Amino acid sequence: MFMGFSPGAYGPDLVKLMTDALDGAWARIESAPADTELSRLVLAGAIIDQVDAGVREHGRLVAKALEALAAAVRVSGEKLSLKQAAPDSAGSDSAGRGG
Repeated sequence: MFMGFSPGAYGPDLVKLMTDALDGAWARIESAPADTELSRLVLAGAIIDQVDAGVREHGRLVAKALEALAAAVRVSGEKLSLKQAAPDSAGSDSAGRGG
């Protein structure tokens, strides 16, 4: 789990990738859990964990973030509903952010 990071550890391109992944993951949620702030923190933490592990693919960051949120929701007993992913966005990097 995310334990913190050093200031300046992520360059502007990486911050943009992480922000886009967070926004992309959040856009896939049809009915958000009751605590939206906590939900976004779970998504962000999962994205940071993946970036720290070397992942640079937008689609993979989104997928892993959603997996983490789904696991957290299962533990809490809440329901989570996701929108269908666009056929070409699942695991692809259509915005040119290869890694």
